[in-house]
Amino acid sequence: MDHPQNSNRIERLHQSLPTLELEINPDLRQASESGQNFKQNYRNGDDVLTFIVSAFYAKLIVILGIALPVTDAIATREYDTYDAFYMYLYLGSIIFLLYMYMIQVKEKSAQDFWRRTADSDPSYGIKKNQHVRYGSFYFRMGVTGFGIGSVIYSGLQFGQYFELSSQKDCDNVLKAVKPLLRIIFALMQMLFIFSYSNFLDMQRSKIIARFGLMHMIATNVCEWLFVLIEETQHDIYKSAKKRQDNAARDNVSLSEMDFKFLNSTTFTITKQMYEHKVNCLQSNIMEPILIKSEPYLAPCTVEYSLLCAVILGLMWKNAQYYENTDTRGNNSPEAEEKQSGCNVIYSSRQSQFSVDCAQAHKGLFTGILVLAVTVISLIMFFELVGYKEYQDIAILQVNAWEAVLFGMGTVAAVFCIAALRDIGFHQMKRALELEHLLLLVTQCGVFMYFLFQIIGAVLMGLNKGKGGIMRIITPHSALIQSSCQTVLVLDAWRRRCSTATQMRLKPGRQLITFLLVANIALWMVNRLKNNRSVSHPNQMDFYGVLAWNIITHVTMPLVVSYRFMSSVCFYEKSQFAFSDVHVDALCRSRKSEEDAERADGASPGLATLFPALAQSEVRTTFSNFKGRFCTVKAGAPDIIARR
Repeated sequence: MDHPQNSNRIERLHQSLPTLELEINPDLRQASESGQNFKQNYRNGDDVLTFIVSAFYAKLIVILGIALPVTDAIATREYDTYDAFYMYLYLGSIIFLLYMYMIQVKEKSAQDFWRRTADSDPSYGIKKNQHVRYGSFYFRMGVTGFGIGSVIYSGLQFGQYFELSSQKDCDNVLKAVKPLLRIIFALMQMLFIFSYSNFLDMQRSKIIARFGLMHMIATNVCEWLFVLIEETQHDIYKSAKKRQDNAARDNVSLSEMDFKFLNSTTFTITKQMYEHKVNCLQSNIMEPILIKSEPYLAPCTVEYSLLCAVILGLMWKNAQYYENTDTRGNNSPEAEEKQSGCNVIYSSRQSQFSVDCAQAHKGLFTGILVLAVTVISLIMFFELVGYKEYQDIAILQVNAWEAVLFGMGTVAAVFCIAALRDIGFHQMKRALELEHLLLLVTQCGVFMYFLFQIIGAVLMGLNKGKGGIMRIITPHSALIQSSCQTVLVLDAWRRRCSTATQMRLKPGRQLITFLLVANIALWMVNRLKNNRSVSHPNQMDFYGVLAWNIITHVTMPLVVSYRFMSSVCFYEKSQFAFSDVHVDALCRSRKSEEDAERADGASPGLATLFPALAQSEVRTTFSNFKGRFCTVKAGAPDIIARR
């Protein structure tokens, strides 16, 4: 038997041209590899340093965002430095967003070029129709709604500038430029979050992308803090002034706590600033509109800034997962593997929005009935609370109905947890969803707000104040309902219908639909009634005007956001856990199972949904939402699982 080396020599003898064999010195190869490793380590070190420095930059901006508005609230005069700081934040964010849109246009042109020149090789060029979305469509629509409320609020502030007189202390152009820049920033940020959140287009300037995102995060946090402090200051002044006027009208003495606050330096400075602001107005058109709409529009700015800061923080965190993207948009295997664990949604440019109400009509109509009663209760509250003799009845009836809502929500959540126990539990390695992360964060505000109510009610006693036992029942029921509901959302997140019977019956969907509408009703109660500190006079008597206003304005935006996030989670569960829409997500997340099943002639992901039929010959056909079905052949008559 000839040796392989001898046969290779014989083959070379018959070649027409001579061959030259070169052997690289092992020392040179090792030196080259070590040089490449050094460059890679150096590049990784720069990436980590960029992340750290950008985080420190944002932290410095946020600290200034806390210090400046607090100082402005207690200052004896207005300073232009505060407005210049916020103009720097808005202008920096606007410039970064313009840069992002320019990159988007450039990358789109590059996509068109590669499509025209690489038709023969589909794998060559930028990936087609793949866009990164942070959060579901329902979630992003809610963020857009809050953004529209913020734009309206800033527009009213911009219109107020034209009512100022031309006096030296009144005419300040920054009072018009600041809300105008805020409007531009809010609109551009909405477009960015809703449409152009694709990080694959940023990686040629990772430093600009990371610092720009951190600047936007700091801008949203500072905007959140500014509106929070400003609204707290306004509400404190209005509440204290109203209590002072009521005491003078009824010829009664103020409490010791209120008396000290009304004679404090802080209240005196705030009163002088408001009087100066009123004296600067030439007309009184925009001011009443702004005062009446402020309790409803200002929280939109707080919630919009909070949600945008979280979304942008997730983008900044996930930026490292796209660092291995080449100039043609092709990801390395490591990058794609990391992206699969990120909290993002990959979708095509053309998407459909549909609502499936099968096995949900009872819960839907029950929820609509609850929503109607909630609206009636709120109308009665706002009509009766203006009359002194009916004020106690107005507060008592709305608190009682709020407790009933919490009780129904608790019962529905417990029964829904029991109904979902029979549904298959799907093991997923992905991180916590964005909606669920926000749900856990905003629940802290629910606990804080109602725990302060419980502490005040217990220390005050049942016989003191107004409302009696409802001051204890309502906050206790709120804590129980919130806890049960959060457990339900996190447990139902991993559950999917696994049999044809479950797909037909949809166990628990009636209750989930009811909870969705019930959370919308609670969102209305919190937005219209509880965000006003005067809605709880007993708590204000116990904590005082200053403390209770601070508690309300710090916690209530989180409570409102919790109800919004709960409705988002229940909508996602109602639409996708009880249908076969999630098959596509399973097919994308399990590529190895797809290849194995395709080799056997089976549909990708179907064996995961139907474990009992994993060894059978499976043939599945997917069509549109109305005609989607699966045909299963297992040696017996065909089993058709239709929706």
